[in-house]
Amino acid sequence: QTKPPAMSSTAGAQQSDAAPSTNSSIALCLISAAGVSVAAAAAVYWLQERRHGREKQKQNTECEKWVSLRQEERTGRIRAEVKLRTAIKELDQIKQHQQQQQQQQQQHNSSIQSESNNGGGADPRTRTMLLTCIGTVESPYLKRMGTPRQPQ
Repeated sequence: QTKPPAMSSTAGAQQSDAAPSTNSSIALCLISAAGVSVAAAAAVYWLQERRHGREKQKQNTECEKWVSLRQEERTGRIRAEVKLRTAIKELDQIKQHQQQQQQQQQQHNSSIQSESNNGGGADPRTRTMLLTCIGTVESPYLKRMGTPRQPQ
């Protein structure tokens, strides 16, 4: 059996010095690898948060756009309803005025006719009373859509 050659004292000293430097370089490599992985994870997290922030901002902008479009449409619809209601009211007033004129003309004609038939005296049973409108109630809404309701 052969024994390995005996090492000199200088060779043993070199080997013992190499072991701690190897261990420290491995530890240094592990620490640097951990630092790089933490930095990479932080970069990925930052990029994802940045993208998420952009998407959220885009969604908020889109939501604000739709809200403003809805408000503009509602304002336009209300203005159109007000104009339509005003036109209908004016038309109704014209019709009522024409009807009143026709009624007055008919009453005048009937009073002239009754005076000629009765010899000038009007029969108290055939008297008519002219009633005039003192007011009207109108709703600002033509339809129920969007009409506020009272709680029950």
